[in-house]
Amino acid sequence: MKALLSFHYWFNFQPGELSSSGLRYFFGFLVLLFAAVFIFILIRKAGRKSIYNRIWRQAYSFSLTNLIIGVIMLFFFYESVPFLSARFWLLAWGAGIGIWLFFIVRALIRIPKMKEEIAREEEYKKYIP
Repeated sequence: MKALLSFHYWFNFQPGELSSSGLRYFFGFLVLLFAAVFIFILIRKAGRKSIYNRIWRQAYSFSLTNLIIGVIMLFFFYESVPFLSARFWLLAWGAGIGIWLFFIVRALIRIPKMKEEIAREEEYKKYIP
């Protein structure tokens, strides 16, 4: 645990191989992203006219993009490419995932407001000839 908190661990340009348990967790995360891509494809096709369609498109883009980045990073970790397998890329990727999830959650929080606007508009259109 002490190594995870050290500057040398995260910013070493020749970090060596990732541990076998680290590779397993990383590969498991990629499998989860792979499954999410297909789930979001099915959900997007089922609800094209839904108010949640924007959320599903964002989640699909999130999953697919991070799957591609993760596979590239897995290749570099497996091949032990000195600079491209550095641990700080994991930090940068994690920060990117966090920011992207923030925007998805923010769009999800706006859904009730959008539903209210749609209901108000439907009520208004009801009285227009």
